[in-house]
Amino acid sequence: MHEHVLTNQNNQVDINHVLEKKLRYYADFLAATLQLRDAFEEEDMDKVEQLTMQREDMIRFVNGLDRQVNQTNRDSGHGGKKRAVITDALKKVLQRIIEANKDCDSVATVKCDLARRAMTTVHQKDKVMSGYVNKTRGIPKFLDIQT
Repeated sequence: MHEHVLTNQNNQVDINHVLEKKLRYYADFLAATLQLRDAFEEEDMDKVEQLTMQREDMIRFVNGLDRQVNQTNRDSGHGGKKRAVITDALKKVLQRIIEANKDCDSVATVKCDLARRAMTTVHQKDKVMSGYVNKTRGIPKFLDIQT
């Protein structure tokens, strides 16, 4: 997952290369978020766990890329137009990620609420059934037809 970062002649990190890499990870993160939303809808908890871990790995890697970007010399003047295009693309993908993540959160919230209600219903049924079983040990005298 960790790739070697290209450097320019001054042994500085090539900011455009790092930003391009970040853009690819943003796209992968968006795809994983959309898959996560679908996994929540399908209640596929194994897939939810897998995608959650995958997204956490991507976040750590992008944080590393951000550290590299912060170490670059932005005043070098090389590739400024390309940088602007990449930065604009990053902003657009980030907006899509935010919207997809909101959708994912909404679906997860609904599914959690449904699960809580189901658990409450199961608990109530269990309580009633337990009460019935415990109270009906033996046959009540009025039901005993042998007397």
